Amino acid sequence: MKNRLNQYKSLPLLASLFALIAFGCVSGERGAGGDPDLPDMLEVDLQVGISETSKSLQTKAADANALPGEQINSLVVFIVNASGKIEKKFQPDLTGDEEAKKGELTSWKSGSFEITGGPKKIYAFANWESIKDNPLENVVNIPEGQDMPSLPVSVSWESGVNDISKTSKFLPMSVQEEWIPAKGGKPICLVRLISRLKVKMLNRTSHTITVTKLTLGKFNTAGNLFEADKYLALTGGGYSIDKPFEDNKQLAVSESIESDWYYVNESEATDGFEVELETSSDKHLTGDNPHQGTKYTALRQIPRNHFWNLNIEFTPYKLTLLAVSNENPPIGGYPESSVTSKGITDLVCTV
Repeated sequence: MKNRLNQYKSLPLLASLFALIAFGCVSGERGAGGDPDLPDMLEVDLQVGISETSKSLQTKAADANALPGEQINSLVVFIVNASGKIEKKFQPDLTGDEEAKKGELTSWKSGSFEITGGPKKIYAFANWESIKDNPLENVVNIPEGQDMPSLPVSVSWESGVNDISKTSKFLPMSVQEEWIPAKGGKPICLVRLISRLKVKMLNRTSHTITVTKLTLGKFNTAGNLFEADKYLALTGGGYSIDKPFEDNKQLAVSESIESDWYYVNESEATDGFEVELETSSDKHLTGDNPHQGTKYTALRQIPRNHFWNLNIEFTPYKLTLLAVSNENPPIGGYPESSVTSKGITDLVCTV
């Protein structure tokens, strides 16, 4: 009987032990206030801006080199976690913003929000509606909490556009980057997918020159959606800008003129971009005309988010013969000089 009573006396102790074990399990799932533990949350905010044209990437309140309509009209930002899910999505309604309506919004801030720690990927797009066939439309409509869909590798901008104020086609922008959240502000620098160019012509001769034809190209019809180390190979045969000036443009002596700006996709030309010229003048009615023919630019790459001028100067000079002198001394000896006077078509050198 004594032994049986001792067994019953141990029941309160066992009950207490089970209670401690049960409490220990719950304690591992609850925070200090008794609430379930959650992943570490950080308070952050996004500061979206635009990279300056032809400059290093940095968020600026304004870009002195930007033309009217070259800023933000529409915007969407995705924050994607390591499992590929859209953890946060921001798509501000800019339809009532007077600056955005004109494509003149230079920056946007999200305000403070909480996000889990750990590595993320940020994808941001602006003015995606202007991309040919709008391949990002379905992507932009994906809601928060869903998997981030596959993105196109390349996109196209409408060829030959030179006045976006008349087309309402604002310049498309994008950026993707890795991000490990830390408390505070996170800057995001959008990059314009395309560049712009203009042609400047100057007559340095002593006679009037009439430009009867000027064609520039070929430029790419597509570019990478995000910045990449390599340019896309020329797609679709490329396209040319056929008439940066009106036909039969006449330049008086010392006269200088310039074209409108033209927007082009990022492009690469191994030998430079082709410039085809046809001219006429009283001085060159017959015989060789040094001011016309097919020329090539020294510029071989047009990166995105840049602007550049193609300068064409008509001069009275013509390179017809080139001589190169070379000294190649043997070890311990005197330099031996050799000279060549071959025509430039037979000689390769760097000037």
